[in-house]
Amino acid sequence: MNIEINGQIFEITPEKQEELILQLWQMWLEQYAGISQGYRIIAMPFTRKVLLDMETKITKEQGKERAIAVCRPPKGGDPNLHLLWILAGFSREAMKYATICIDTEEATDTISDLTFRLKGESESGRSLAAGGDIGEREDDSSESSGHQIGPVVSDKQTLDFDDYKGIVQSDYAPRKPGSGEKYQVWQAVKLIPEEIEKWLWKVRHDAPAILVIDELYSLVYKRGEYSDEFNIIQKTGRSLPVGTVVSTQELSRIPQNAYKQSVHRLGFYLDGRYDKMIRDDLLKYKVEDPGDQFGFYYAHQNSRGEPQYFKNIQSFLR
Repeated sequence: MNIEINGQIFEITPEKQEELILQLWQMWLEQYAGISQGYRIIAMPFTRKVLLDMETKITKEQGKERAIAVCRPPKGGDPNLHLLWILAGFSREAMKYATICIDTEEATDTISDLTFRLKGESESGRSLAAGGDIGEREDDSSESSGHQIGPVVSDKQTLDFDDYKGIVQSDYAPRKPGSGEKYQVWQAVKLIPEEIEKWLWKVRHDAPAILVIDELYSLVYKRGEYSDEFNIIQKTGRSLPVGTVVSTQELSRIPQNAYKQSVHRLGFYLDGRYDKMIRDDLLKYKVEDPGDQFGFYYAHQNSRGEPQYFKNIQSFLR
């Protein structure tokens, strides 16, 4: 995809095009999450009919195996989301041949003309990503110089934390740890947004600390409502200091600002195809599924090229 500004052509690299597709997909997911379950169910017969028609056409042109791979949702998957994903693929293909033309009016600092045309085969331009990303992040805020182990929140009881001292199982935000308590594990029995926000406020005002969130999706309260306190911690954590360590298996259901600010990125095995795409976007590289049970890939926020692979956490810490 190219952008032409006042006759000067800039190329959007394939990597940046993929980022745009993922942003578009994220917007669709957020819009879809706001539709009631009843309307989703009503739409499914129509969606299945569209997918069936597509499958019939692709079968004639490319064979049954290819048609099934493209048009049939994963087992138990939502056909509406699958059709949206196919449409995102069309957008990806269209970007290869598209040029957005912009003419500006210097006197008024406005756009005087905005057109869209198909890109010619010989048309090329300067890369918009040649010198790195355009724009600056407000604050990467992920690393902290604090040494005290701060509170940990878990959205469910797990073996990962059951042998920790200081576990609190409650619907309500626990009190601040005492002076002799090095850490606190809050296993919220019921996720109450007001209580989670209250607890995160306590963490933010008890620096230095290290905050560990076992499942980041637990901080997405409903469509369009993501934890304000955690967002503040991410943006101001380095100055507090509060370091954050988060994990999730639900990348496709989390706002981008919740994970795009991460400095150190570990990519484990994921089931969902959409989650895998976002994982690869964070790692800045398309990777295969880890071959070891506890294997993962590591990439720094500023790294370029292929991420490092580790068989387990022990080999990573050596």
